Amino acid sequence: MIGIIIGSSAIPVIGLIVAGSLLIGGMVYTGIRAVEKIEEELGESLGWDEKAREGIRAALGFPPSDNILNRFSYKQHLAYFKNINWQQDLDTFKSSFLYQGFDEHLQLVGKPILVEHIKHYIYYRNNSKIISSAEFADVDNRGPLSHIDSDEIGPYYTIEQINFIRENYHYDSQDNRWVKSFQTQRVNELNFNYRFRLVNKTAPIAYKNIGEEVANDIIVLNPEYDSLLLKQFLHKNELITFYNIKKKQSVATQLSSLSASELRLFQARNNYTNTIHPDINNDIRVNRLGNEFLNQPIDIARELLSEKPRVIYEGMQNIGYRYENEAKQKNISFNPGNGTDIIVGKKNSKNLFNINAGSKFLVGGEKDDIINLSLLFDNNIEESNEIYFDGNGGDNSIIIKDIPSNSKIDIDLNNITSEVTFINHKVKKIHLRNVNDVMLIGDSSTIAELLGNKESNTLDVGAMTAFIQGMEGDDQLIFESGIVNGGEGNDSYFLRRVDWHNNQDELNDNLLELSAVIIENTQGQSRVNLGYMLSEIKDASISGNDLILNIEIKSAESETKILTLNVTLKNTYKIDNNGREIFHRYQLYTKDGFVLNTKLNHLDSSASHIISENIFNITYQGGASSTISIDESEKTISVDNKIYGQPLWGDFKFHGLASKLEYKGKSNDDHLLMVSRNSHIMVTKGRDVYQVNPDQIFQGKIIFDFSNIKPEMEDEFDMTILLPYENGFDIKTLGTSMFLYDKFSNEKIEISFINLSYPISKEIYIKDGHANLFRIKMGQDSHNIEPIECLELPTVNNDYIKIPKGYNFRYPILDTNNGDDLIEDNSMIGNIINSGEGNDIIISNGGGNVLYGGNGDDYVYGGENSDLILSDLGNDKLDGQGGDDHYLIDGSKGGGNTEILDQVGFNNIHLFNFKTQYEVIEEREDTYHLYTSQSNLRTVKVKMPQNNKNSNNQVYHHQRLPSHMPVHIHNDGMAHLVRYLAEQRQYKKKLAPEQIWHPMDEFKNFSNELSFSSILDTKTKNIHISENTPFRRLFIRTRGPEQKVWDKSGIGRVFKAQAVIGAISIPDGIYGNNVLYASTSDTNLYGGEGNDVFISNGSNGLLTDASGKNSFIINGEIVGWNSLYSLGGENTVYLINFNKDVIREEPDHRSNATRYIYTSDQGRSVKIFQYPNTIAPTVVHVQSLEGQNEHSTQQKLDHLVETLATLRLQDEENCIGIQDIEHLQLNWEPANLIDNYMKKAS
Repeated sequence: MIGIIIGSSAIPVIGLIVAGSLLIGGMVYTGIRAVEKIEEELGESLGWDEKAREGIRAALGFPPSDNILNRFSYKQHLAYFKNINWQQDLDTFKSSFLYQGFDEHLQLVGKPILVEHIKHYIYYRNNSKIISSAEFADVDNRGPLSHIDSDEIGPYYTIEQINFIRENYHYDSQDNRWVKSFQTQRVNELNFNYRFRLVNKTAPIAYKNIGEEVANDIIVLNPEYDSLLLKQFLHKNELITFYNIKKKQSVATQLSSLSASELRLFQARNNYTNTIHPDINNDIRVNRLGNEFLNQPIDIARELLSEKPRVIYEGMQNIGYRYENEAKQKNISFNPGNGTDIIVGKKNSKNLFNINAGSKFLVGGEKDDIINLSLLFDNNIEESNEIYFDGNGGDNSIIIKDIPSNSKIDIDLNNITSEVTFINHKVKKIHLRNVNDVMLIGDSSTIAELLGNKESNTLDVGAMTAFIQGMEGDDQLIFESGIVNGGEGNDSYFLRRVDWHNNQDELNDNLLELSAVIIENTQGQSRVNLGYMLSEIKDASISGNDLILNIEIKSAESETKILTLNVTLKNTYKIDNNGREIFHRYQLYTKDGFVLNTKLNHLDSSASHIISENIFNITYQGGASSTISIDESEKTISVDNKIYGQPLWGDFKFHGLASKLEYKGKSNDDHLLMVSRNSHIMVTKGRDVYQVNPDQIFQGKIIFDFSNIKPEMEDEFDMTILLPYENGFDIKTLGTSMFLYDKFSNEKIEISFINLSYPISKEIYIKDGHANLFRIKMGQDSHNIEPIECLELPTVNNDYIKIPKGYNFRYPILDTNNGDDLIEDNSMIGNIINSGEGNDIIISNGGGNVLYGGNGDDYVYGGENSDLILSDLGNDKLDGQGGDDHYLIDGSKGGGNTEILDQVGFNNIHLFNFKTQYEVIEEREDTYHLYTSQSNLRTVKVKMPQNNKNSNNQVYHHQRLPSHMPVHIHNDGMAHLVRYLAEQRQYKKKLAPEQIWHPMDEFKNFSNELSFSSILDTKTKNIHISENTPFRRLFIRTRGPEQKVWDKSGIGRVFKAQAVIGAISIPDGIYGNNVLYASTSDTNLYGGEGNDVFISNGSNGLLTDASGKNSFIINGEIVGWNSLYSLGGENTVYLINFNKDVIREEPDHRSNATRYIYTSDQGRSVKIFQYPNTIAPTVVHVQSLEGQNEHSTQQKLDHLVETLATLRLQDEENCIGIQDIEHLQLNWEPANLIDNYMKKAS
């Protein structure tokens, strides 16, 4: 009876009675628990007969019946294929769209259609022994035998695996393994069939997925949407009533009643989520990108509609909380699965629709939406599924991928209906509305016809044969071959490089011939980006009205395989009465960095139909980090050791923008712009001009080698060196070289002349950034430089002295002595001028000046900055013009009148020995205040600004000059004050050349109202810079045993910490872009809210940011340590000469940060603290910095910070006494300068 029950599939009633009498004691309990377990696993109740059968089997120690095992297997396979579907979909989203700004992915998971997947054991034919070995010799791990299943009986195989074994293998019974057989396939099959037989595997049987059940669903996230296109779709599919019901339901109700088998949502943490932590190597991954929701419609609806700021997580460990600043719905990706579906996306978010099967109606919102359509299965199914996509607002796109070979795609963005025609003539219709961009992914056997609309379109046909019409708008057309026309507007083209692997079938005798035609019917210029190198353009020519390129490339796998691409650029010319005139210009960009500009002119009627020479000017613009060698005589350029020769169809136009430049001129006029500051130039005869790159960051040396210049070439040679942004009067000569230095006496650039013969030297000139021209006077062992126009020195007669821009006086004062003099000061650097006796005119056009007319009737005009103007003798008219000016008038020295006409700026007028009462005078609608001296000998007439909130003339009264000034100045008049100020400037510049001097600095504590009375004292142990500190002392250097700085001003300074112990701190909440540098010392650097630069050049200490986009540079060549705390900024960390291997420390009880430790071979360690809720920094490893090879990294970084300080001090110098400094604040971006500098590092 037991045997009958165990083997029976249907148990009679009498069997139940007998069986029940046998189930006693523990056997009963075991049977009941087994049935409960089976029902729990299946998720359904068993019938009474099934319960009895499975209970008895369990009670007697037998496994569940084959029926139950097969049902288990079916359910497990069902869950497996659903999960595989979700995981594959989610992986695609994470790898392709997560970083394009999409935060959520919603999938309607369909129910797989499963069928039995029969598998077989292999037995010997003559006995019941199974082949138990699954070992195969010489097996391909990617082939059909890569995975073999096995159970307690032995290995079992699919029929595909059986056939592969049958055709290719022989079983070696002695070695007990399968070995490759070298017999014919027919012999192998006969041997296998003779020796072996197949036995079907019994329960649990396997299942395979052959499709997905159709589920029709509707989700409406924007119930306001309506359109004629929607009405047509609803009518066609008889969904009007169903849609209207769904539209009125809440999103939670909609999601709760879906037809799909499962509903899943993935929600990313935030915009900074990363799968691989950028600090370290690719093997350490962030596993948890976000949260997943499974069949939780209410929770999913809440998340989809939520506009609350969400918790941001970031970094390797997710501890702690911080919230997004902006409340908004997230950008979402959908995959509705199979069936006829309607998805109306979010109104105020970006929507992405991933479509693989079924008919769909999809609606975007007000942002830029995308439909990502796969045609992988459309060619094989019988029904034709139509797609409707209304992008709604925004700039919307369609991507069509997996396009079958030999198809034809016709998309007209002006026409709602587009079509895809497959090779079997089946047509798939795609209805598009409010779509501007198209991207197609297919092979060259497919034809794509695209028609743009009046908007600016991006039309990309991939490798397909293109027929594109851009129409109106500024279009981007991307293709490999075919015919394209941008239409009206400023269009650009990208001719994608042909992929050999996609075109193997089209080779004809190892030759692949393609053509590309670009048509422009409007006058103008177009950019064409070529996916080909300059050397692959074999020729170019004008044929009639068209410009033609012939491109030839060889396969990397086989030199015998050749691709020829004929590129025709239509309508370069058009015919007129006189021949051919230029109609449309094409500018070409090659893959390897060359720019081809047409140099064509009008052609008369006698010109040849075909022109094949001098078509283009060719310029290399591949990047300033290259090493370039140029030979003008040979017409070659070498870029990083790759040599290019000038083709017949074009002329090289060279420039010197490179990391390192070698240049050899030709024997006529050479003009080379942007000469690298690291150059060796072989000079040749001719009239040559070399413009030096105006880069202010890099130190450099330019060598002019005159080996090819002989003395007899004197009449055939001269040379001019252009130095933009430099002051020629600052050039110093030493031996046979010339030097320019910064404020810190650091060498900026050296210009050296070698192998020079005489007397050619007299024909070498330098032209500076102020257009001043200088001649280089050569000696045998040393050179000198002198201006072409010399400054006339003052005399006792009437003089006209015009001071050129940038001129530096050798003497502290320009004193013009007697005579009626006219002094025009254009130097812009700030001078001290005393015009002496006579009726003089002083005009200063810039700089912070001290101006004194002396005795006589004088006119004195200041410049755009803050000037100090003095008056005590004669009749003077004073006008400081731009800037906040200062006037000192002494009423005790002599008679006369001083008239102040300044109407610009907030000016301070200091009267000595004057009565405080004044008389108001009205003259020609102008108001004057008239002050009289206590001696009644001198009057001061001040013109008052009229209703101008940006200017004011404020008068102060004093009895004497500040007490700290020498006694004789108080008694002897303004001429002595002028000399005192000149001495002080000379002394201060020698003592602290990095500090910008202003004459009013010498009047500290003179008046509480003066901003100059609050100049920072940088000698104290603790320097506190307040919020209202003026725009001064923008460079601060700490010194001594200990010094600390706290800067609350938010101005943005350069700090150079050289105290033995110290700190530079920008408190929380303070903006301004700062440079914080520390050399060999124990110094902590704390940044603020701005974009800061941190440089550790041998210092030990903390480096801490607050927020902003910051750059950190750490020199690993000096022993020591740094701890970098990344607290909220978007940080880039440059590690110089550190090992790339990193040690990772987990958070612990001391810190909730993950620590990454980098070390250098020289003994420096950097510990980066990555806190939760912060953006992971980017770590960049650098081996060497750009600059002179003989300089160490420590020297280069020291020069770098002082160069940044020089730039900031220029801002300070330009802004003294100027109210509007916002533009200088906006343009001070040291982090950008550093990032550009580090791009040239190796």
